[in-house]
Amino acid sequence: MLSNKTKSLLKIILNIKPSLRFLMSYIVIWLVWHNELILSFLMADGDFFFRSQSAVNAVTSNQYLVVLLLTIVLTLIRYGFDSLAQVLADDDNHEEFTLLQNGNSAKTENETDIKQLLATLDGVQVKLADALAREKQAKKEKTETIGNIFQLQTKLDELSADIIILTKENDKLKAAMNNKENDVLCQS
Repeated sequence: MLSNKTKSLLKIILNIKPSLRFLMSYIVIWLVWHNELILSFLMADGDFFFRSQSAVNAVTSNQYLVVLLLTIVLTLIRYGFDSLAQVLADDDNHEEFTLLQNGNSAKTENETDIKQLLATLDGVQVKLADALAREKQAKKEKTETIGNIFQLQTKLDELSADIIILTKENDKLKAAMNNKENDVLCQS
């Protein structure tokens, strides 16, 4: 069984252009072939340069020719499967050879991705409609709140005017009462 990281790396390699696919395959095979490079880099203590030096020293011999030949063989096998699958796709009896149709896996993945994208788009449209309804409701509540604030402000202004009028009347009455008391005191 392959791990998820290996599967994702293989998917990336299968979906890139042939020259880049070859280069990526070579790099991955080289790293697997020379795994002591990565292990010694991770296990060494010290700063980055010391770890790099110990990783380079851990690789006793760079077997790039063996890795290159292995990459070429794997690439030729893959292209052989792809061309055989294409030949069988032209044939009417290709249902028996679905194992060999490696090149069409990207096509079915794209169709699956499109279906998932459409399902996601439908979900987003529903969420957008809900968000627009909530926004419309919030604007309506905002308008009502602003209207209530204006009504309360109008009532407050009226009450303030009434208080000012009543205060003036109260001051006039107090002044009139003081004048009457002064008149009564003056007469006595």
